[in-house]
Amino acid sequence: MIRYRFYPSLLDSYQNYLDAESIWEKYWGGSDEPSISLDEYIDKTEAELIEKINRVPHEPIEAADKGTCFNEIVDRINSNGNPVNDSVKLQSCDTHIEARTDNFVFLFDIATCKDAAAYFKDSIPQHFCKAVLPTRYGDVELYGYADEIRGDKVYDIKTTSGQYEYGKFLKSWQWRTYPYCLIQSGEMREVSEFEYTVFVLNKKEPLTAKMYCEAYPYIHEKAKEDLRKICESFIEFLDIHRDQITDKKIFNL
Repeated sequence: MIRYRFYPSLLDSYQNYLDAESIWEKYWGGSDEPSISLDEYIDKTEAELIEKINRVPHEPIEAADKGTCFNEIVDRINSNGNPVNDSVKLQSCDTHIEARTDNFVFLFDIATCKDAAAYFKDSIPQHFCKAVLPTRYGDVELYGYADEIRGDKVYDIKTTSGQYEYGKFLKSWQWRTYPYCLIQSGEMREVSEFEYTVFVLNKKEPLTAKMYCEAYPYIHEKAKEDLRKICESFIEFLDIHRDQITDKKIFNL
């Protein structure tokens, strides 16, 4: 019987909560008058995690919509124009592609988009996967959408307008969760590695990008153990804060 349902970005939010002290130290520890104290930052991180668990609606985020649009452009080019995400409307001309969501409009350089699409040619886009992970507190269903799958590799497309630092995704949970689900469910026999393909977008439209690759080799039994530990720790957090959790989907209710 499945007792909990987790997706990777939820585990990432919990990881940020666990790492709150080191994150605060990195950005504010050297300041004589930090804009936020360590205790305030820990409280803020915890509150944001509870809001994510409860699926509290937030104002649209431009950077998130920009990434969604770029993903959709890549997938639509590779699927001969067939929509993968119906929430994104596209219109193209000779020099750029206009991508529109309910809240934002972006212009992407068409050559940049074609180069990115070529990198993922023949991939399976936006593949939903799920699998059960046994823990000492009961079974957890892990689930989510893998951006791209090709051969024995799984990819996640990231976009940013800021500076990219290699190793940024070391503590992220996508690179363990999606391959685990694909193998554990029997959809794939082997995953050799998971790659974060990062596109650093410029700030002037039409948007061009520089591509970086950050890949992690995948070892199934190691990933299974790591996932079990983080999930058991997260379950303990949920039990302590159960009275604050209003959305019961996380408890498979």
